[in-house]
Amino acid sequence: MMTEKCVLIIDDETDIREIIKISLQITKGWKVILASSGRQGLSLAQTHQPDVILLDVTMPGMSGLDTLSQLVQHPLTQTI
Repeated sequence: MMTEKCVLIIDDETDIREIIKISLQITKGWKVILASSGRQGLSLAQTHQPDVILLDVTMPGMSGLDTLSQLVQHPLTQTI
């Protein structure tokens, strides 16, 4: 039995998050978690430890690059 894959989508644009979410749920059957900011994404990544993270690079506040930097520094998320 295969375990359900989980993806965390971090993007400030609602439409982009929803398009990716629907695509992955329909075509791959993945569990999808959504975050609208880098800070929210960091928290959700630590809580859910997804298999993969899709990260927008240009976001207001904490940019995608800043978010990535924080993800690789935290023991729970550095290997995602």
